[in-house]
Amino acid sequence: MKIVSVQGLLILVMVIAALVTGIFVGSSNVGWVRAYSGLAGGLTCLLPGLYCGLRLRAGQGVSVQDGSDVAHRAVVQMLTAEAGKWALTILVMLMTFRFVQPLSVGWYFGALALTYGAYVLVPLGEYRRQRA
Repeated sequence: MKIVSVQGLLILVMVIAALVTGIFVGSSNVGWVRAYSGLAGGLTCLLPGLYCGLRLRAGQGVSVQDGSDVAHRAVVQMLTAEAGKWALTILVMLMTFRFVQPLSVGWYFGALALTYGAYVLVPLGEYRRQRA
């Protein structure tokens, strides 16, 4: 959930940055297009990640005696959650490109890449904090 929180914060920063750049360009319309494009890009990463995390968390309460059975269920559950995450990512991306017009592709993919970066940066920060 920490990763999802950081991703939400990054999306908020991107939307605010898009609105501010629209003001400097002199057109609030440009800022709004950039802002909702960045929001769509961030949500393309955040929503499937949230689904995957909730799906993995929901399966933790199962108690099984055999250790190999526990490992097998964990792997199947993780692969199912990841497959669902990728399917949702593709679905949200397709829906965005189909229904959101006009779309600032640079801001869309910039926000998408930035929110995907949280999957690396948050665990790296946790690791460095534990080592200090």
